[in-house]
Amino acid sequence: MTQSISERENALCDAVEAMEIAKDEAVRANDAKSQFLSNMSHELRTPLNAVVGFSEMIEQQVLGPVGVPRYADYARDIHGAGNHLLGLVERMLDLAQAQSHRLVLAREQLSPGAQMMDGIVRLMPFAEKSGVRMVFSDDPERWPHIDGDSIKLRQAFFNLLHNAVRFTPAGGVVTISSNAEGGKLTISIADSGIGMEPELLATVVRPFHRMRPAFDGQHQGAGLGLPFAKVVVELHGGSLALESHVGQGTIVTIVLPVAARTLSSAA
Repeated sequence: MTQSISERENALCDAVEAMEIAKDEAVRANDAKSQFLSNMSHELRTPLNAVVGFSEMIEQQVLGPVGVPRYADYARDIHGAGNHLLGLVERMLDLAQAQSHRLVLAREQLSPGAQMMDGIVRLMPFAEKSGVRMVFSDDPERWPHIDGDSIKLRQAFFNLLHNAVRFTPAGGVVTISSNAEGGKLTISIADSGIGMEPELLATVVRPFHRMRPAFDGQHQGAGLGLPFAKVVVELHGGSLALESHVGQGTIVTIVLPVAARTLSSAA
């Protein structure tokens, strides 16, 4: 019996040691992935900036007429594609920095309602083309202020709105609502889209993971929008949660802390 107990203790120790080794290897692999993404993002930004800059010069014919008008249209397409890729690279860099705890927010007191409205305005042409309505159930100008990074928060809201419109069929609606209580601002983005299985909710917030429809021509995407939004919201001291059912749509709930100065003025 003593020998059996000793053997079990040795086996347990070996198992614990193996788990520690596996954990260390996983941490190193994750660090290597983050470092790779960070390095690649830096390397890609320089040529992409050149593509965007020179295509804009051609589009605007800064140095003179391009000769064939269609070339200006091509330059406009190149400029748009370059900006799109540059945005993806920037989000990859932010995600890599967030995973290595190096992403820093430029904090200021801002209006989250204004950031959300900016996303609505930018997406309006796409929504109209898709036959999807975007509506507010309350006045975003009355949303309380928060302390945060306006650029990253604006991009996070845009990503969430874009996903909502992208996965909502023609005739559907995306509704944005809010509730301020207990020093927290709760924002809800609800769509009447295709939805997803509940078991997918934990995986779609991981970088580069895309639900199956994202691979077809209508729902293409890089799988960075939700992960980026989740990281940004959490860095603001908030939380992001998903609720979805197939054929019934998806609800994204964002909770953000209200700015201390806003709370003082309200009191």
